[in-house]
Formats: sequence, C-alpha cells, structure tokens
Amino acid sequence: MDKIKFTKKVPAYTGAACTLKQTGCGCYIIYKDAKPVYVGMSRTDLKKTLYRHFQEWNDRRTDWTRKKENIERVTYFGQDKGRFKISVCWCKTPRLAAIVESHLIFTLKPKDNSNKLLGIDQEETAEIKKEIFKQDIGINDLPF
Repeated sequence: MDKIKFTKKVPAYTGAACTLKQTGCGCYIIYKDAKPVYVGMSRTDLKKTLYRHFQEWNDRRTDWTRKKENIERVTYFGQDKGRFKISVCWCKTPRLAAIVESHLIFTLKPKDNSNKLLGIDQEETAEIKKEIFKQDIGINDLPF
C-alpha cells in the first residue's frame, strides 16, 4: 500500500530562504494564519510550482489560452510571508498527485481554489473516491 504522507506544516520561508529543499512530483497545501487557502500539485517540480505562489506572477498567456487552460494564477506576492505555512506530499506518479489534489480541494474547499472547486462535480467526486480506493493509498493519512 502506498501511504500518502504529508509533511508537518512548516513556514514557507525561513528569512528570505525557501524552507522546502526537495522537489519532484507531488501535492501541496498552503496555509495562511493556520487555514488552508490553496491546494496545488506539480507533475515534475513541486518546489518551483509551490514557490511561484509567493513571487510576482506575470501571466503572458493570450486570452484564448487563458480560457482554454482554465488555470488559476494565485499569488501571495507582497503579503507577509510569516503568515504562511506549507505542507507537501511526494507522489510516485502525476496521476496520483492529481487524485490527491482533487480530493483535498473537494474536502478542504480552500478559498483560493474557486475555479478548481467549481470544476469538481458529484460524478467526478465519486470517480476520485473510486480511484483513491483502487490505488489503495491510505486516505486516512491525508491532513484533515
């Protein structure tokens, strides 16, 4: 059984330095003032994807691409970094990271995942749960 284990909540930054040192495929939760505000995942570089949320984000996509991709560009740039903590889990495959991300968004309903949350319907939720049990990933280890 592949257990999904999240790290303990740690500050996103120690001074000016990123707390997270490892990278790879996985899922992450960003907390602000102890509340989960965003859940995300990365297929290849979790560290880069996560810390992009704390940088200025210039979205150079065209209007057509924005509509087609339907990807949120959530940034906490300019906010007090001391208010944020992170928790991550490493996943063996991008598919597993996507399953965990969907489950977390549906369960935690973080305020800054509005587009992703709207995209999860009852049928998809049932499919996510089936996939979780099919993967036998130990859902009790998720941080909620």
